[in-house]
Amino acid sequence: MDSLFIRYSLCACCRCTIACLYYNEVYAWWQQSRHSLCRHVYKELGHNRREIPENNHEIDTYDDVFTTSGWFMGVAQTRTATYDLIYFYSPKYKKYLGVVTFTGGYNVALRGSGEKTWYDDLEVLRIDFLYNIRSFSAYVNRQQWQDPAYGTRDNPVPIFFKRALSGHETLGMDEHVTISPSVNKKFVELYLAHELPSKEFNRLYGADMERLGLKD
Repeated sequence: MDSLFIRYSLCACCRCTIACLYYNEVYAWWQQSRHSLCRHVYKELGHNRREIPENNHEIDTYDDVFTTSGWFMGVAQTRTATYDLIYFYSPKYKKYLGVVTFTGGYNVALRGSGEKTWYDDLEVLRIDFLYNIRSFSAYVNRQQWQDPAYGTRDNPVPIFFKRALSGHETLGMDEHVTISPSVNKKFVELYLAHELPSKEFNRLYGADMERLGLKD
């Protein structure tokens, strides 16, 4: 199974560190520590095939709007983003799975030319793309995958779209076929920072943070 796992760091951090970053208090600590925690928490993301339900009514969504601060295209900004969870039941795995995505300019395509250019947020149409394909591969954190607390309708296993495998060939949506590793890294960071409750974060990763020296 090890061959199914991609080893690369996905940026993430504990809530207190992110909060401090927003107030510019311990930016240096954030930069130094987040990579160590990321390497441990998401150092191995398994990926394999997921089937999309044929009936689109079996696909549900949940969204949450939040504010995030940081550097966007070289400029320090505070802006609004939206967390979208597109979830469905998988008979194969006997679990509810939730595709995690974020709109807010994290996965964009440049449009136009010359002085008339703009960016389209590709994730706005992610659910439409999923409605029309048959299968895709996705990343999943093994700790959450194996945890019995995940996989219910109320708490789907979070997965991160990698690439479409079938059903996309004639859609004319080539830019949606894959999500790059750099974009998925950002999605995981946002998920851990804004959507995984602090209590749950500590339950899953508190001991690891202590071991890595990232917790007071």
